[in-house]
Amino acid sequence: MSHSPHRPDFFHHFAVLVIAQCFGLMPVCGVRAATARGLCFSRRSWRTWYSMLYIGSISFDTLLAINLALHGSLDVRSVEPIVFHGSILWASYQFLQLARLWPQLMRRWARVETQLPSYVTWQGREQLARRMHSVAFALLSLSLMEHLLSIISAVYPEVCPLRQDPIESYFYAAARQLFHVFPYSNWLGWLGKLLNVLLTFGWNYIDLFVILVGIGLSHLLSRLTCQLQQLVQRVSVLHAA
Repeated sequence: MSHSPHRPDFFHHFAVLVIAQCFGLMPVCGVRAATARGLCFSRRSWRTWYSMLYIGSISFDTLLAINLALHGSLDVRSVEPIVFHGSILWASYQFLQLARLWPQLMRRWARVETQLPSYVTWQGREQLARRMHSVAFALLSLSLMEHLLSIISAVYPEVCPLRQDPIESYFYAAARQLFHVFPYSNWLGWLGKLLNVLLTFGWNYIDLFVILVGIGLSHLLSRLTCQLQQLVQRVSVLHAA
């Protein structure tokens, strides 16, 4: 990657989109391209099919959660999975729709950046990318730590009495809505846990995406403000002369 200060710092170029695609979100092609011109959306891409499979899995799991709530006592514990699954299902569908508009949106963003003054040094150009990567790494690391601690705290105190094996007991509790319909098996337990991990990342990615967009907009507006201040100073000097 060139370190020229004249190269615009396109907002599309950050690693969190690559990570999101590993979990079935934002199926945009060319996210590692050097410019926004390399971005595109294709219905035939494996990213799109993977995202649709992810949405289908969430939809099926949401129906199972609703079925479990209808056949049990209606309380906070039974409604919470429905809200959790429903929120991520809605967000995943919105991310799929956003992926269709993302290339055009980033090209407009790039045109705005090219109209702003160039960075003095390449360090200034890389400032936004470093800040985004740092925030994404911190939030994802904290989310992973929270998820691991929740697993450790859940295996022994709460779910062990459900079955003799503590690991099997944890899988049974993590995918209770799945085993309410299907008999327990190890591969279904692993599948349910995998879907739970995908859902957990999707839940955290909603907040992360909003934060990163806010950082990008704030950075762009600060550059625009600096340009306006420079123009005001030039006008003031001309009037003073």
